[in-house]
Amino acid sequence: MSLYLILTIIHVIGAAIGLGSATASDSTFMRAIRNRVVSHDQLVLIRSVSHVVMVGLALVVLTGAGLLLHNPSILQHDFFQAKMTAVLILILNALVFHTFIHRFLENHCERELSPEVIGRKMPIFAVSGAISVVSWYLPLIFIVAGRTEFSLPVYLTVYFVLVAGGAVLAYLLMSHILFYPKNMPEDNNSDKPRSKEHVQDCGQSHASSWWVMAVLIVLFLVFIASIAVSLGRVGNVHVVKIIENPPFLSTPVLRVEPGDQVIWSHAPEYPVSSTHPIHFIDGPARPSSNMRPVGREEDGWGFSFAFSEPGVYTYVCPTHPYMLGIIEVGVDSGETIEWPPQEKIPDEYAGPPQIAGVGEIWVNTQFEPVEGRGPGTITIINAENWEVTDVISHPTFNNPHNFRPDYDGRYIFQTQWHSDYLNKIDIETREVVQSKVTSGAPAVSRMIEMLPNRVGAAPAHVFVDPKRELFYLTLNNDGRVYALDFDLNIQHMISTSLGPHGIWVDPEGRWMAVAATLDQKLDIIDLDKMEVAKTFDAPGLPLAAEITLDSRYAMISMMLENKVRIIDLQTMNHVKDVEVGEMPVWPRSGPYNEYVFVPNTGSADISVIELDTLEVVATLPAANGAHGVTFCPNAEGDYYGYVSNKYARTVTVIDPKNLATVGNIALPESAWGGQGIHCFPDNIYDTRVRELHRT
Repeated sequence: MSLYLILTIIHVIGAAIGLGSATASDSTFMRAIRNRVVSHDQLVLIRSVSHVVMVGLALVVLTGAGLLLHNPSILQHDFFQAKMTAVLILILNALVFHTFIHRFLENHCERELSPEVIGRKMPIFAVSGAISVVSWYLPLIFIVAGRTEFSLPVYLTVYFVLVAGGAVLAYLLMSHILFYPKNMPEDNNSDKPRSKEHVQDCGQSHASSWWVMAVLIVLFLVFIASIAVSLGRVGNVHVVKIIENPPFLSTPVLRVEPGDQVIWSHAPEYPVSSTHPIHFIDGPARPSSNMRPVGREEDGWGFSFAFSEPGVYTYVCPTHPYMLGIIEVGVDSGETIEWPPQEKIPDEYAGPPQIAGVGEIWVNTQFEPVEGRGPGTITIINAENWEVTDVISHPTFNNPHNFRPDYDGRYIFQTQWHSDYLNKIDIETREVVQSKVTSGAPAVSRMIEMLPNRVGAAPAHVFVDPKRELFYLTLNNDGRVYALDFDLNIQHMISTSLGPHGIWVDPEGRWMAVAATLDQKLDIIDLDKMEVAKTFDAPGLPLAAEITLDSRYAMISMMLENKVRIIDLQTMNHVKDVEVGEMPVWPRSGPYNEYVFVPNTGSADISVIELDTLEVVATLPAANGAHGVTFCPNAEGDYYGYVSNKYARTVTVIDPKNLATVGNIALPESAWGGQGIHCFPDNIYDTRVRELHRT
């Protein structure tokens, strides 16, 4: 747990303590006014509760100072400035309370509170009570309401209007009670104390008030000092806008000075429900939006950080880690992020293979620009002549990421990763025949998950069950996997670790492996029970999981660790971590159940893991951004592996038997972003499923 999170939790606890105890103190005081006398017991209660208020106030001030020093840039947020104003007024109000009001109550303990006794002090009582109620409750109301970002003048206007209104209301209420009192017992109508003991008891806190005053003065000084120190660390403000088309950031490489603040805000070029957290993976500090999506700054959901330490900081959207940015603080490293990138296709493998393939290859060309909507198409290649024969586009497409066909070859099910659509496409006609809208936010999707056209947030991967008439859908900004029928109706919901992305089902249909990117876990799901059977750690942005054709091993790529973690499904034990190339993405069993092939998006190659030894035995050249791989027969009865590449307009072809790269299939000029890929009709996995279940 980070220091920032710990301070935030304590800050909230302090606010809850202060709010509850201040409410109790004000309530007790109003009861005393109603009874026209402050009894000894009520004074003791007010005294005790005021000390609890002090504890809450101290926690709020001290943790607030810690949060401010941790990230001075929050000084520039109007909401935080308004909250600081309320806290400062609370401190001053506490000084007034313990200097005047509490002394007055002690001096008039067990005496009648008549208009003559209270006199001119009623306005002080009214204003102090209104400040207490409004200062503790108003920030909570704004937070619960979503912290809508008003300007500072609006916040302060609302605050002071409520304080003024509360003071007037309290004054009128006290006046009504005192001038029109209820019948009171005769023993309450004397202006003399009841006994010497009561006088002594009521005055016991005179000496203790000095330590209270000292604490308040210390809190005031801490408050002022933290602001002064933080002001010295806040520099210029820079804004990075998150967009939906490559390179996905308005300023991919930003150079700032120490003390400067950077604000990230979502500014899509068209209406879209995408969600993008910000997470730093390298640099002197590792700020993060804590997997909270960054929204529009004007809506109050921008994420900001003040960089105090010089260095080079690298960050990604952990949901979509190709959304890469660099912040250079006080240095000029010469780093660049270009779009489109310079393609890296080995010259000796630039042309297609000499031996033809069989069937078709479908690939999600996720970044292909399309006028008027989000990027992305499905590109279809005829494997018999290596030519692109069709491109599927649709108004609902926005970064189409992953698809899967059913085993009868009728339909494919396609996700729109940056949007909120799941599509069903007729394989023969290439037409989108059905679409389902997802909700766009985890909290909302849970509330309305039973509605027929909403299934969840950030749909990423799908996988068709080998023995049930179902397919599975991951919700990348949520903690669920849905099982749907082929008409896109929800049949089951499986709770998982946060951020389920790449999934795989073993050919027997018993286990499903789920890469939970945001929680950095591997979930193994028992499909007979539709629940998680075991969870394993998988640090370093795990993106994709796989289960070998013999159902023995589950594997997960750990992108930032440059490793593949291997789990024995028979014993449910972690067996080994295998070092592979840079930024591995999608492990995939080869057709002979001898090797697992791992495309490495960073090093533009494919690591080959031998299953007998669990060691890398070969590295095959690919293109930059190597992502997914699938296997189908070629014209001579052997197999080809087809590898998608995000940053090169090509599909790399490998020979899984001889462990060699044999060519590249050229894609159209604009067809960037190769991601999900599948070949059929005789895909090796599909063939294995038919052998087991459909003979």
